[in-house]
Amino acid sequence: PQMLVGRSTRTLAEARAAIAAGADHVGFGPMFDTRTKQIAAAPRGLEALREVAGALGAPVVAIGGINASNAKAVTEAGADCLAVVSAVCSADDPAAAAKELKNIMDEMTKKRG
Repeated sequence: PQMLVGRSTRTLAEARAAIAAGADHVGFGPMFDTRTKQIAAAPRGLEALREVAGALGAPVVAIGGINASNAKAVTEAGADCLAVVSAVCSADDPAAAAKELKNIMDEMTKKRG
């Protein structure tokens, strides 16, 4: 009862089905091209994220190709959280990269109240 369950989704229909089946939140993506994980899905993009975040009523974790240059746009499109790998692990300074992403998320949290 203390654990959260999430499900990876690629469409609004999948996201709705995940929440209806008991997921607490959904992962949505890939947002952009990514080399971290090879999947047979085209990037979803910001408009699809807006649609899911606006319709779902549950937290949305955006994933796929997110980095400091596009993270603000992803949060503005409705992502509650960001799942990143390359943006931190491939950075010359992983700690600085993580801090930059954290600052972007902190800014989003302040805006949303």
